[in-house]
Amino acid sequence: MVHRRPGLRVVIGVAGWLLAGMTLAADAKSQAPHGSVVIKRDNYGVPSIYADDTYSLYYGYGYALAEDRLFQLESTRRSSQGRAAEVFGASYLEKDRDVLTNYDPETLRPQLAALKGEHRLAIDGMVAGINARIRDVLADPDRLLPKQFKDFGFQPERWTDIDVPMSWVGQLLFRFSDYTSQISNTALLSELIAAHGDVEGKKIFATLRWRDDRSSPLTVQIEDQESGRAGKPGRAFKPAEMSSLKPLSPAAAMAEASQSINLWGGTGPDRTPHSSNTWLVNRSRLVDADAVLVSGPQVGDHVPSMIWSASLHGAGLDATGMTYPGLPYLHFGTNGTIAWGRTALAGSIIDVYQEQLNPANPHQYRFKGKWVPMTKRTVTIKVRDGQPVTLDLYSTVHGPVIAFDDQNRTAYAKRRSWAGRELESMFAYYDEMKAQSFSEWSAAIARKSNNQNQYYADRDGNIAYIQAGRYPIRPKDFEIQLPTPGTGEREWLGFQPAADNARVMNPKRGYIANWNNRPSIDVLNTDTLLWSKLNHVDAITRQFDAKPKLTVAEVWDVNRTASYASEQQPYFVPLLRAAVANEAADSRARIVAEAIIGWDGQEDDAARSGRYTSPGVAAYYEWMATALTRFYSRDIPKKYLTGCGGAGSSLNCPWGQPLGAQVLYFALAKGEGGTLIPPFDFLHGEAPAEFIRATLAEADKALSARYGADPSVWLLETKPKTWSPLSPAEVPWSSPDEKIVSKPNQKRGSMNAMYVFKNGKVSMCDATPPGQSGFIAPDGKPDPHYRDQQQLYTSFDCKSRPVTAAEVEASTVSRRELKF
Repeated sequence: MVHRRPGLRVVIGVAGWLLAGMTLAADAKSQAPHGSVVIKRDNYGVPSIYADDTYSLYYGYGYALAEDRLFQLESTRRSSQGRAAEVFGASYLEKDRDVLTNYDPETLRPQLAALKGEHRLAIDGMVAGINARIRDVLADPDRLLPKQFKDFGFQPERWTDIDVPMSWVGQLLFRFSDYTSQISNTALLSELIAAHGDVEGKKIFATLRWRDDRSSPLTVQIEDQESGRAGKPGRAFKPAEMSSLKPLSPAAAMAEASQSINLWGGTGPDRTPHSSNTWLVNRSRLVDADAVLVSGPQVGDHVPSMIWSASLHGAGLDATGMTYPGLPYLHFGTNGTIAWGRTALAGSIIDVYQEQLNPANPHQYRFKGKWVPMTKRTVTIKVRDGQPVTLDLYSTVHGPVIAFDDQNRTAYAKRRSWAGRELESMFAYYDEMKAQSFSEWSAAIARKSNNQNQYYADRDGNIAYIQAGRYPIRPKDFEIQLPTPGTGEREWLGFQPAADNARVMNPKRGYIANWNNRPSIDVLNTDTLLWSKLNHVDAITRQFDAKPKLTVAEVWDVNRTASYASEQQPYFVPLLRAAVANEAADSRARIVAEAIIGWDGQEDDAARSGRYTSPGVAAYYEWMATALTRFYSRDIPKKYLTGCGGAGSSLNCPWGQPLGAQVLYFALAKGEGGTLIPPFDFLHGEAPAEFIRATLAEADKALSARYGADPSVWLLETKPKTWSPLSPAEVPWSSPDEKIVSKPNQKRGSMNAMYVFKNGKVSMCDATPPGQSGFIAPDGKPDPHYRDQQQLYTSFDCKSRPVTAAEVEASTVSRRELKF
């Protein structure tokens, strides 16, 4: 029996923390000084907000945000706090349970109470501005209430101060800094041992969850680290034998997998974010500028975008950029002196502890020789058209209990390095907007506990990178890929100093490139994203390495080639070429191989015919699907071989940059280029060249049956890029009929922005599809800026963003002053 979700009981009532929060926000508004703010919007609807004090500035910021994204603000607040079922119905009850099991919003109360100065004023002003817009909307709903509220049958409610940091926690921490594969790894290891025995099962596991491929592309190059340009090497984790862990029951594994799917859309390392990119260039590699930063964060493609644009002017801020709806700062941007960006990083800041439970009391756990009672909290979830549901949830000294395993008398608790430091991290981003130098910027980065790659450029022509995050120092016998015994013997020993995190300023090669790849040579794989030689960042670096210097236009155009580039094909081409070198010209295996070899790796549709231009696309992915299935089918349980589209880490999905293809490459390359040699032989003694020829022949049969024997007609239908009406949390973000589909797929950021520094000044351009506004009027008429950046984005163009006061004034097409 598993009781991850304890027994439910029906209650009637409203959660007390909600009422308290509403009162607090109302009090803050009533005590705030009266003021005014001016909102200027340009011809793409982007607001520039001007005020003399922080409260007024953020009042305007909140109001403008709610004008553009009121429904999305409501969706974010509810999905982050386990309140989706209250308005969207019982189908969201399980998701709400998992959110509340995973995190307690009440932990933010002491941090909120301690806020002071401009940070406190920013939250209070933002909440007041959002509520002012809600007040105006509800006073005139026939004209101002977004159609999505009408479609889903509810109205927005007033914001409270806790809603701002919880929106940040939900969109930043839950999504990018809270995922772990330690329990799913335990389930995989258990199944492999059961099928193959202890020795072989562990070899297979070590092959699938490799620790260190020394050929992995780096963000901080070895020569920069050795020269002292990079920070001190981090402390590498070393695998150890974990003999003190109790087994994981299948029921507990399924319960945790269900939670993982509800929170992050799937299980296993392939679910870790790995689709964002950024590149920076300094004057040593530029023809016509001093420094360039191109930002391509992939946070999901949604209608409207997960990214909202604005600029803030006044009260010590002068920043232009973009952010997620609900965050009190600009997540990407420039202040005229510096520019900043970021991508997700799979650095290890989360551990799951296996708690040993008291046989006489399942809510007591063993810690340092004593039975310790779990902390209990009771929450109520309202359900639209249904009865409220009450849950009893538990936590230990390590954190929230995310799963119980009654069969083995254990429970699993999640420890986070960012816990208790949420607001400090959030306002480090705020203070980053004010930095005027690398030292000020890096001081702000050092306060962030969540794991991210951070990028910097400035008007002096400098470019830099820092691996941000608060990384635990673990004992020597700590196994990072599996849960850890929670009895007190393997507790964290402290935290790595921020100065030891990987970093580089003005690297020798003159550029920095990242596609969620490995930060530096001393940072090893953990339980989440597994780095190897195969990494999409090479689609960027190949272009930089091809020319000694680039123009600004060429730096921007790197995106076009990189967006269509296959993540895998360039690595397998040499292996295919060698395998068929001695085959007859009319050999069908050779014909398929030559179709792949002759393809330039671009997944493009130049004629816009609905099919890829090259037959090599169909040939490659048919071969890869065939090879993966044959490679794994003898040794891996069928549940891990479900093709593409499943919720788990399917080893035989050929598309993207999946784990399965990387392990296949290890086996076929046999250490070529310094890549690792896996401990288990999935080929079972078959020579790599023989395996390649056999799978090419098998692929030929499938291709010939589908298209005919002539390779020139093997033209695969293009894959689409879809802008979804659901948020990354899989709750409504807009109405179902708002979905947008474009072909062919472009593998790139959800938006793209470029910052160019030249002669002490910065210029900026960006494209954030579909458009600035998500507003659709009750009569169904969309805002003029609902979709006016879609074509801009898909054609790899961008719009100029005003940065200086003169540029803002020149671009202003509407002006509104709010007094309060």
